[in-house]
Amino acid sequence: MLTLSVPRQLRSYEKVKVNGVPGTLLTMAGRRGPGYTLLWAKDGMSYSLTGFGDSSGAVALADSLKSGIRRRTPRINSPSKRAA
Repeated sequence: MLTLSVPRQLRSYEKVKVNGVPGTLLTMAGRRGPGYTLLWAKDGMSYSLTGFGDSSGAVALADSLKSGIRRRTPRINSPSKRAA
């Protein structure tokens, strides 16, 4: 479950599906005009897509993103030999 505080400029919200998982699309009013934030969580990662203007393409855009960024395990190198 993803918990967040409600933005003061929130005008509406809608439950949506993003890449097969539940998400929430927030629609807000702001100084720069209408905006949106799409929130979802998948495979232990939280995602957020924010933009200004019409939110109608937000879910399609999020669906097109590649999820599951591969993390590399940091290598522990042996101490380097210094040239004398």
